[in-house]
Amino acid sequence: LENKLLFPRTWALAGYCHELAEPGDAVPVEVAGVPLILLRTRKTGEIAGFQNVCRHRGTQLLSKPCKGAMALACPYHGWTYSLEGKLLKRPLFEGPDGHGEETDLQLFAVRIALWHDLIFVNLDGKAPAFEDYVAPLEKHAAGYNLASLRHAGTLTWEIAANWKFIHENFTDSYHVPWCHPSLEKWSPVVTHRAFTDGPVLINGHPIPQEKLGE
Repeated sequence: LENKLLFPRTWALAGYCHELAEPGDAVPVEVAGVPLILLRTRKTGEIAGFQNVCRHRGTQLLSKPCKGAMALACPYHGWTYSLEGKLLKRPLFEGPDGHGEETDLQLFAVRIALWHDLIFVNLDGKAPAFEDYVAPLEKHAAGYNLASLRHAGTLTWEIAANWKFIHENFTDSYHVPWCHPSLEKWSPVVTHRAFTDGPVLINGHPIPQEKLGE
C-alpha cells in the first residue's frame, strides 16, 4: 500500500550525483517497486531519470551501473534509446527489409530534483515543488556549508523489518547510552535534538568543530 499510495506522491531519495560524474554514466535503481534509470545525458550533461522499461515489451534496459554509455539498448529486441530518452532505432521491426517508420516514442521520464549530492524523484509528477519540500531542512541547516560535503563511503545493511521501525529506532536517541556506549562518548545523547517543522520531523545533533576530523 505504501508503494502504491504513499511513496509515488512525494519526493524520495533515489541516488547520488557522485555516481554520475561524467556523460554516459548510468545506474539502475528502484523506488517504491518501480525500476528506474538515473543517468547523465550527453547533449547537456544534466542528470535525468527514466523508467527502466523498454517501450516495446517492458524489458528492463539496464541491469547494472555503467560508465560512458553512448545509448541504452534493450537486451531483448535491440531497441535503442538516446541518453535523452528518444527511441533511436528498432532493428528489423518490420521484418528483414525495414526498421520501422520514424517515431516520437520516448522512454517514460521521471521528475527529479538535485540537492547537493542527493538525487530525489517524484514518481507521480504531482508532488509540491522540491524547493518547498526541502525548505524546512534548508532553514534548520542554515549556517552549515552543505555544499562542501563530499562522498566518503557507503555502508549497506539489510534488515528484516519495515522501514518505519528502522526510522523510529534511528530517531530514538534515548537508547544510545545503553546500546551504543562508544557512540555516546562521541555524541552524548544530551546534545541530540528532535523537532517538527510542520509535517517534517528533523533529528540531529550539533557536532563540535574539534570533532569534525575524528
